[in-house]
Amino acid sequence: MVNKIELIVAIRKAFQSVPYPGDDGIVSSSLDEDVAASFRGRSWEALPLRAIFWERGDIFVLTPEAFAYYLPAFMLACLDHYDEMDTLPDSLSHLLTVPEERPESATSRASASESPITPKEWRKYHLGYALALNEEQSAVVKRFLEYLRDLDPRNIGEDCEAALESWWNRFRRWGRMSSQGAL
Repeated sequence: MVNKIELIVAIRKAFQSVPYPGDDGIVSSSLDEDVAASFRGRSWEALPLRAIFWERGDIFVLTPEAFAYYLPAFMLACLDHYDEMDTLPDSLSHLLTVPEERPESATSRASASESPITPKEWRKYHLGYALALNEEQSAVVKRFLEYLRDLDPRNIGEDCEAALESWWNRFRRWGRMSSQGAL
């Protein structure tokens, strides 16, 4: 099992030099301005636990750069306050799970007509989060997912395992892939 104290130290080290995405680089749509307001002007080290909790279900609207910047705050909140973070571990494991690449024809007509995003666009969206991380950060995220999987196998274990298999094991084991090659 991954040592929690060592993981906390590794998270802080791996993300210490990630640049702030800028006040206008937190979310990609003006429709998500309320989410941006919770993060704007705050370093990940100083992000209040209350803000992390309140925005736990909306982290999917962060830009890849903002996600990479605030990810250590989310991971540390899960490690230090797992029971209080409610759905944050689920949100993280889902964002870090890259869907299988499927041909467009594999999507049913009903779901394709209901969804404004194609399976390829959905995959690209998830890959954007993963590709925003460097090798050291990716290794720390992998350890974090392994820690959560082992900590709570009945509730989040399968989600973390899916994330590990979809991206963190399958693609990263051969080294960093370019965004063009991964897409």
